[in-house]
Amino acid sequence: MARRMPGASRVLRHPRTIVQLALLLTMVVLLVVAMVTGWNSATTEVDRVAAERGGVAYLRPLTTLISELAEAESASVRGMEIQTVAINGAINAVDSADREYGQSLEVRTRWSDIRKIINETIERDQGSLEAFEQYSEVLTLIRQLIRRIADTSGLRLDPSLDTSHLARAALVELPDVIIGAGKAADLAVLDNTGGEAETTRLTRVAVARYEIAVAAETVGIGLARAQDETASRTLGTTIPAQLDAFRSAVDAFVPSGTRLRGLGPSDPASITHLAELVRQAARPLAEAVLDELDDILRQRQDSLCTRRLRTSALPGLATLLAVVVAWLLLPPPGNAAHRGRERADDAG
Repeated sequence: MARRMPGASRVLRHPRTIVQLALLLTMVVLLVVAMVTGWNSATTEVDRVAAERGGVAYLRPLTTLISELAEAESASVRGMEIQTVAINGAINAVDSADREYGQSLEVRTRWSDIRKIINETIERDQGSLEAFEQYSEVLTLIRQLIRRIADTSGLRLDPSLDTSHLARAALVELPDVIIGAGKAADLAVLDNTGGEAETTRLTRVAVARYEIAVAAETVGIGLARAQDETASRTLGTTIPAQLDAFRSAVDAFVPSGTRLRGLGPSDPASITHLAELVRQAARPLAEAVLDELDDILRQRQDSLCTRRLRTSALPGLATLLAVVVAWLLLPPPGNAAHRGRERADDAG
C-alpha cells in the first residue's frame, strides 16, 4: 500500500496556502475569460472590416458595368451599335464577385434579377425613347443594388472619417455623375428630335447638368476631407491626378460657379462630347477611390489581426506565469515527507 505523505497534506491544508491557491485559481479564470473576450471582440472587428472589403470588391465591377450601360444607352438612343462584348465582360466580372461575396452581402437574388433585365435590354431592338427609358430603369436598379451593398457590407456606416468619405464618393456621387452625364446628353438628343417645346427641353438638360455639378463638388469636398483625416501615406498621391482631370471635365460641361438659371442652351453634339469627357474622367477616379479605400481597409484589417494576437497572447502568458507561481508555492512532496520524518525522529 502506498504511504501517505503527511507533510504535503499539511501544506495543502495550511490556511495561507489555500488562500494563495484560491487567488491564483481566480486569477487564472479571469485571465482566460479576458483572453476569450479579447479574441472574440477583435474577431468581430476583423470580420466587420472583411465585410467592408467584400463590398468594395463587389463595387469594382459594378462601377465598370454602370459606365458600359450608360454608354450603351447613349448609343441606343442615337441608333448606333451597342458594344455588347464590353457589357458582357462587365457582367461576367460582376458574376465572379457575386459568387464570392453575393451570399454574405445578401444581394445574390437581386443581382440575378438585374442580370436578366440587362440581357433582355441589350438584345431588344428599341426606339430611341424606349431605349432611354429601359436603360434608365436598369441603371436605377443597379444604383439600388449599390446602396444595398453599402448597407450589408457596413460601408455606409463606417465610423472612420477617411473611409466614410471615400465610400460615399464611390457609392453615391461618382455613379450618379457617370449616369447623369449620359442622361444629360441623351435628353438633349431626345428632346431635340421628339418635338417637345424648347423651354422644356432646355430645362431638362440644364437640371441634369446642374445635378452633375453638385455631385462633382461633393466629390471634391469629400475627398479633400478624407485626405485631411487619413493616416494613409498614399491617399494624397494616388487620387489628386484623377480628381484634377475629373474637375476639368466637369468644369467644361458645367462652368464652375454656374447656377441652374445660368445654364444656357447648348447644342446636342456639344453636350454629347462634353458628357463623354465627364464619363471618361469619372470612371478612373472611381477606380482610384476604390483602390485607396480597399488599401486603407486592408491596413486596418492587418492591424486588427495583430492586435487580436497580442490581446490573446498576453492573458495566455499571464496564465502560464500564474501556474508556474502556483507550482513554486507548493513544496515537492518528497521534501515535505522528508521534513515530516525529521520531525518524528527529533520527537523520538
